[in-house]
Amino acid sequence: MHLASQRKDRGFTLVELLVVIVVLGVLATITVFAVRGISDRGQASACKAEWNTLQRAEEAHMAQFGVYTDEAGLVSAGLLRDSSDMVDITLAVDNYTLAYTTPKCETGTAITAPDTTVAAPTTAPATTAPPAPSVTFGPFAGMDAAFYGSGGTTVLVVGYGAGLTEAASQWTNLVDNYEPIAGLRLVIVDTSPDAQTTTAAINALVSAGTDRVIWMNIGNHHTSDTGEHAINVFSNQLGSNNARYADASSHTLLSVLTNDFGYTLTPLP
Repeated sequence: MHLASQRKDRGFTLVELLVVIVVLGVLATITVFAVRGISDRGQASACKAEWNTLQRAEEAHMAQFGVYTDEAGLVSAGLLRDSSDMVDITLAVDNYTLAYTTPKCETGTAITAPDTTVAAPTTAPATTAPPAPSVTFGPFAGMDAAFYGSGGTTVLVVGYGAGLTEAASQWTNLVDNYEPIAGLRLVIVDTSPDAQTTTAAINALVSAGTDRVIWMNIGNHHTSDTGEHAINVFSNQLGSNNARYADASSHTLLSVLTNDFGYTLTPLP
């Protein structure tokens, strides 16, 4: 009975105690490294967050005030709560540089903001006045009219009914493809309200300053009051050399201007 009682009270052996101590040491080592890793990652995150905060503050200051500034300026503008003890700002002309200032943070490579200076142009851009409209509009002898070019000589293009339609078509072809003729004002009048001309209308067109006339020989040719051919009425007042027919095929508006009147047409560039 005495021997059995002694076996129950003998405690741990030395080997068992050593095993327990080794296990506890291993666990302690694992815990220290784990905590250190967590601490290092937390410090790195803090450094990066501080870096980004200063960078955003600088760009916000540039957006609001048009310049970069130091940490005191950022604090004064309300863009930082207080100066940083991890990141330093170095200012330059229209520029800044960030760099870590504490060994707790990574050394890394300092970043430089883009230069915001805009170089002035070496020469001022040339300014040219807009070109004058090639065709202008206004009254002529009490009729609506379009004018192309300017000068001391006025050439009138006129027709009635189908003649006016053809005159308008050939006029459009002229102004769309050729430069105005130097010293010459071309005029086309809108005779559409009248089905046929009168001697009074012809007299008014001549009196308005017509020097030469091109009569579109299509449709109505005669005056409604005397029955005389309109081209003859123009010829009597302007002279036969200054009154010419035009048609839709061989003797067109362009042909009369170049062959009959001797003007030179220059194509548009």
